[in-house]
Amino acid sequence: MKAMGVDQERLTKVWSLTQSDKDGEALAAFRTAEKMLARSGIALPDLINSSDNDGSRPLSEARRNPENDKLVHQVHALANQVNLLKAELAVERDGAIDLAHQISVLQDSLHKKNEEAKRWREYAWNILWDKES
Repeated sequence: MKAMGVDQERLTKVWSLTQSDKDGEALAAFRTAEKMLARSGIALPDLINSSDNDGSRPLSEARRNPENDKLVHQVHALANQVNLLKAELAVERDGAIDLAHQISVLQDSLHKKNEEAKRWREYAWNILWDKES
């Protein structure tokens, strides 16, 4: 059944996957549901504030369904996890940049030490060679 340009049956199936114990699967399902709604020009807050089945009152004022409360809680938990992962990723990225800089500095230092060792070898060779002649 399609209402407001959204395949409600498919949306219901996708939304049920947001309850998965696997965070990645649940987040992917949530994003897929958002995309399905967005393609129809519907934002999740608009859907929440739209009318319920009989059209008498907004969904936000309709009877609270414990299952819906659970889903809302899961959505908020997933959003918090995404934000935490973004913060962790930023820290890891900064660490990787710092390590790359340290590697560059060490490579430069190694190159300079190799050049210095080469000069000392040549110097020693010249001293030894000159003494033998």
